[in-house]
Amino acid sequence: MRLLLRPLTKGSYFRKGRTPRALSCRLTCALALMCCTLTSLALAGSAQGVLVYDRVHAGHREIVVAKDDGSARHVIAKGIFPVVSPDGRNVAFFAGRRGKRGLWVVRIDGRHARRYVSHTDARNIAATLYDPFRWSPNSRYILGNISTPCAGTLRKVGCGAATLIRVGRGVVARYRKVDIVDGVTFSPDSRKFVLARVTGDGSSQGGGGLLELGGTRRPGNLRLLGSGERPNWGRPGLAFLRADTKSGVDEVDLVTSPGAPPRTLFTQMPGGNRLDDIVQWTVGTGDLLIGLLDAAADIEPALIDPRTAAVQEFPQRLMALSAISRDGSTVLGESLQGEVVRVRADGNVKVLASHADSATWTS
Repeated sequence: MRLLLRPLTKGSYFRKGRTPRALSCRLTCALALMCCTLTSLALAGSAQGVLVYDRVHAGHREIVVAKDDGSARHVIAKGIFPVVSPDGRNVAFFAGRRGKRGLWVVRIDGRHARRYVSHTDARNIAATLYDPFRWSPNSRYILGNISTPCAGTLRKVGCGAATLIRVGRGVVARYRKVDIVDGVTFSPDSRKFVLARVTGDGSSQGGGGLLELGGTRRPGNLRLLGSGERPNWGRPGLAFLRADTKSGVDEVDLVTSPGAPPRTLFTQMPGGNRLDDIVQWTVGTGDLLIGLLDAAADIEPALIDPRTAAVQEFPQRLMALSAISRDGSTVLGESLQGEVVRVRADGNVKVLASHADSATWTS
């Protein structure tokens, strides 16, 4: 940098007969070098994962962004249920204040907030009325039950419409006959998605969930795949929970592609912990994180190896289970004391935030 700028000192440049055009070229080179340097520093800084959660402060819930070790935290918005995009650049969340209700997307630094879905219901809408939504792996789409919810019940069929959003554009599809209370997942290439909807009285328990397949390029139609709940799509295939209405035993099934014959990965043992959720596939090892519910209604994280169906249980009990690191060594969740914690397979626990919940990350 010093070599590029040295000829620009007083009297040194034009005394040698150099032209303004040459000066412009040198300035361009200097600026290009500065941009490359800053870009490299930014990429190096982003190598660490991003942690996002919400907490209560001064009577309001606010969205907090931090590094994945809990440091360098800062508030970017007021709202609930934040979900960070896989590329770590944006955060989607719900805002519940009058005049601002709806689904918003904001940059990780708090700039360029945009509302994609407005909630016009003037009543106070409790946080429990919202159902989950999910980002696509390429961070371009959001899918979930994010239209105006009904008041008074969480499991009422016909309560709202499943909505597909293209970030930067807006709503691209609404599925008005679908209420997503049992999860949604995208294919690894983000071209397809599977959502679970409830039937009957709205309770998905007892085999009431139905899986439907759609596409992001032609999002108009859905194709019924069969019964199932809590779908989660990863490189090894599509995993989902299936309940046996006769025996009351839950199992985790895996199909290599939608419509293929299922293979059972995990079966609930009689009298053992119940299956609570299918959370996430790991990127490095290709294992599947599930949550097991014990007799005290606490959640025990467990990893399933899809190749051998072997199960590795984490020793720490949690109140909520959110995510797992790419290498499968660490889970993110909420402790029984209401803290956002990071739990390693060896039992080591680190508190990342107190009086907080709804945590997601990109680690």
